[in-house]
Amino acid sequence: MLVSINTNPASESNNHKVRLFNFMASLYAVATCAAAGTPTAVRPVKSSDGTKNTNFNCITVISNTEAGGWTAGTSNNITPATAYSASASSLIVDLYNASGKSTYPYYRQTFGNISYPFSGGQYETYPQIEYYQGCTSSDPSTVVYSSSGSYADQGAAFRRGTSQWTSYADNFMVDVTRAENTTVYVAVTANYLIITTDYSMAYFGIRDQAGWELTRNDNPPWVVFGFCGASNNTNFVNTNNQHCDYYHAWASRITPTGTQSSPAKLGQHRQNDAGTSPHAITGVRYGSNDIGGYWGLSTATGYLRPLFSLAYPANGGSTGYGWTMDPPTTDSVTGLSVPPAYPLVFQYSNGSSEAVSGRMPGCYKGMASNLAGLNYTVTATEYTIGGEAYTPIRTGNPTYPDLFFLRKA
Repeated sequence: MLVSINTNPASESNNHKVRLFNFMASLYAVATCAAAGTPTAVRPVKSSDGTKNTNFNCITVISNTEAGGWTAGTSNNITPATAYSASASSLIVDLYNASGKSTYPYYRQTFGNISYPFSGGQYETYPQIEYYQGCTSSDPSTVVYSSSGSYADQGAAFRRGTSQWTSYADNFMVDVTRAENTTVYVAVTANYLIITTDYSMAYFGIRDQAGWELTRNDNPPWVVFGFCGASNNTNFVNTNNQHCDYYHAWASRITPTGTQSSPAKLGQHRQNDAGTSPHAITGVRYGSNDIGGYWGLSTATGYLRPLFSLAYPANGGSTGYGWTMDPPTTDSVTGLSVPPAYPLVFQYSNGSSEAVSGRMPGCYKGMASNLAGLNYTVTATEYTIGGEAYTPIRTGNPTYPDLFFLRKA
């Protein structure tokens, strides 16, 4: 399923609280929708009196041939039918589905304004979303997310938390409540959940596994990454500003002679980070000698291969590193010039001793260019890639946008 969500379609959802409410109800509706079904309409809340405008729907369906694929967990407390309250506790969208692995039989994702509920009076100042994504041995239909073992303590999950929000409140991740950004794209099936805004992207996917991985019962192959190109994050390589990004996976590894390791959470996150630490997705780090790339991001146990380049960290950096625009390709059927697309592949190694990899579903990285280059080349609303339809989406920094293609499921 692929939809767009407008958190303020009637131009009357005029504060962070109501726009968050609209998004969370929409996320629930889309993620739990059946195949070929229409997500339950989400009527936008009026800031003036807290009632809903029944003449509008926050959700626009782009494609709905494949189900959202997720079931609501016991911690879920918002649906399209929920009444709005300006003094509510934390809004939670709690989602799960089966992993097929007996040690961790469930994938789980939990989103919410957990640390800043409406009742605490701080959400307008810190209007962000915390979320957990990963796998768990606890049954989400009966066990609340905060009591879910290695999920809540992040042993087998990633948490987008609240570190330094009071200092860098405008370093948004999943920035769904800003007045100037009211359209969010959500691509969701049982194998992935992708949220993009004009500034940020949050990806959860279940990557392909090799044959030796398929024989294991303890390694649900989830992968997450996210980044933000807004505000303080702009050109952090050039200015040493704060930046927020992460890249993790749950995986076993194998040696060249076939010895397998126990699964572990691999990866890095940079939450409102500065200094010389590299960007978790690209490997690029601050410093005039490092802007060209840092191939092999060091983790606690090994090395991540950078996932892709991004426009906003490196563009406009040090002298000598300019734009290298990816050339368009020619469609063999139509003869038209079309933008190139690159698959997302998770790759990890620990020197020459062990490694793991796998392609990530639902999304391709588009060509690198500046705004004018993208506007000139990417003119269609749909492209066929590998025999399937994909929608081009721009995100990251508005001046130096990054192009992605989301699958029209």
